Amino acid sequence: LYIVHQAGLPYAFKNWGAIHPAFSFAWMLVGIFAVVFLFLFIVGFIVYMFWLYRAAANVHALRHDAMSISPGWAVGWNFVPIAFFWMPYVAVKQIWQASSNIQYPDQVPVPGMLRWWWGFWLIAAILNWSREIDLHWWGSMDIPKGDLIHLIAFYAAIAAACLFLFRIIREITRAQATLASTTAGIFE
Repeated sequence: LYIVHQAGLPYAFKNWGAIHPAFSFAWMLVGIFAVVFLFLFIVGFIVYMFWLYRAAANVHALRHDAMSISPGWAVGWNFVPIAFFWMPYVAVKQIWQASSNIQYPDQVPVPGMLRWWWGFWLIAAILNWSREIDLHWWGSMDIPKGDLIHLIAFYAAIAAACLFLFRIIREITRAQATLASTTAGIFE
């Protein structure tokens, strides 16, 4: 229910024609988009967690000390309050570095796309939490017209984070495939 609430569904359906007729179509689109977003977000998050575990396990199979984070904690840090602000980024950064150079992972520079991915993810989280604070402050579900812009900014930040994450996943998977071809039998 929390995710449905955060996706904007109650506001979209409650405010369909209540704000202004010109906004009713926009709120209808927000409602439809929120349902699609919710489904894709849940499925994508689950797939990402499986990929994250597998990518970290691949690195650990080649060289146990290449990462300070275990495969289980690479996933687990996404669910630990406060630590989820930076530890998932550290896990993906270590996977990236070890997948690029398994012998000397600390010498691999961190690409900008990792920082952009995490930056957009944090922006989306801040937008989400600031919206929640606004709702508690005003104490009702009557949403000002600016909330539509807030929702659009939130969805744009999530979309940008996902685009960077897709590219990161593709590059890490490609690097690990190259490692697998040079070290037969390790990733089976």
